Amino acid sequence: MPFSFKKFAVSLRRAATAVVTALQEEQNFRFQVIAGVVAIAGSIWLGVDSLELAIVIGAAVAVPTMELVNSATERLVDMAQPRVHHYAAAVKNMMAGAVLLTAVAATLVILLVVWPYLVVAP
Repeated sequence: MPFSFKKFAVSLRRAATAVVTALQEEQNFRFQVIAGVVAIAGSIWLGVDSLELAIVIGAAVAVPTMELVNSATERLVDMAQPRVHHYAAAVKNMMAGAVLLTAVAATLVILLVVWPYLVVAP
C-alpha cells in the first residue's frame, strides 16, 4: 500500500486533538507537561550540553506520555466496566503506579544530569 500524505495528516491531526483534550481535561497531564517544560527550560538555562539536553527531553516527555496511556486506559476500563469492579480498580491502580515509577525515574535522571550544573565547585 503506498504512503498517503492525506491519511498521515489526518492521523497527526487526531493525535494533536487528543493531546489538546488531555490538556483541557486531565489535571495531572497539565502538571506533568508544565514540569517537563520547566525541566527542559531550566536545563537550557543551565547550559547543559546537547546530549544531556536530549536525555532531559526524553525523561521529561516520558512522564506525560505515560499519563496519556494511563488516561486512555482509565477511559477504556470505565467504558468496558462502568460499575466498580475490583479488577477495574486494579487496572487503574497499576496504570497509576506505572506513571509514578516513570515520574520517579525521570526525576532522578533529570537531577543526575543537572546536578553538576547546580553545584558550584569551590
